Amino acid sequence: MTHACDSSREKTLTRYQLALAELEPVIGKEATQSSSTVNNITISNNSGIINLNSVLTDVTQSISNAESMDAAAKEKLTALFSALLSQIQTAQPEHPEAAEVAAEQAKDLATELKRLNPRAVVLRIKGNGLIEAAKTLATVVPMAINTAKEIVDFIGAAA
Repeated sequence: MTHACDSSREKTLTRYQLALAELEPVIGKEATQSSSTVNNITISNNSGIINLNSVLTDVTQSISNAESMDAAAKEKLTALFSALLSQIQTAQPEHPEAAEVAAEQAKDLATELKRLNPRAVVLRIKGNGLIEAAKTLATVVPMAINTAKEIVDFIGAAA
């Protein structure tokens, strides 16, 4: 004995299977062409999401647009900041809040460097903040402290 709802379920299942068969080439194609890159990392018990790639882009743009530096200085600082932000990304899963603070300090320092006449006192304060933030990452990425110090030393020598 067949009930009406059994017939309805059978029709629905058949339509579902047909739709799935039509989508299979598309779904398989998308799966093989896409790469999985994590750009946004959610930090729990915090204010939200930090996108470290965005910070790296902001820092790089600030340095490249800095009128107060020559091309060689811009290149050196971009390399140093890139290294530091890579180290921050390494530490981020274990120390999300410390990574966020270090990234913000790097961004703030780069923003000051972008000024036509960066203020030496502000550079010193922000540089010290960057070093202190890097110290909080030392258990995961000990090199972060050295990289932060290199940035601050380079800025101090150029100022």
